[in-house]
Amino acid sequence: MKLMGTPTKIAAIGEQVGADKDKTMTCGQYYDAGMVTMLKLIATKDLHEPVNDGEEKIEWSKKTCKANERTNELFSMLSKKLPADSKRLLQDFDEVYSCKSAFETEDAFISGFIAGFRYLMGEVAYSDELNFYK
Repeated sequence: MKLMGTPTKIAAIGEQVGADKDKTMTCGQYYDAGMVTMLKLIATKDLHEPVNDGEEKIEWSKKTCKANERTNELFSMLSKKLPADSKRLLQDFDEVYSCKSAFETEDAFISGFIAGFRYLMGEVAYSDELNFYK
C-alpha cells in the first residue's frame, strides 16, 4: 500500500477481498507499528538536520520565550545566593533538567509529525475525490 492505513481500514479492505478479518487486523497492526517506526526515524532525522541561515527548526511561542527568560533569571539569582559547594549541584540539576526538556521536545515533535502524517493521509486516502482504496 502506498498510503498509511489504520489496522481497522486494512482489515476492512482485506474483508472486501475475502481475507480473514482477525488475521488482516493483526497484519494491519504490524504494518502500523512498522510505519510508525519509520516515521519516528524520519521525524528524528528531520528535527536534528541542520538548518540554513541560523533558522530554528521549531518556532518558539512568546510564552515559551518568556518562561525561558524567567528560568534563566531565577537560575542566575539562585546561583549567586548559593554557597560554592551547592552551585555544582545546581549546575548538575540544570544540565539534567535541560536534557529532559530537550527529550520532551523531541518526543513532542515526533508525536506531532506522526499525528500530522496520519491526518493528511486520512484526508487524502479517504476523501471522496481521492479515495485510493476504492
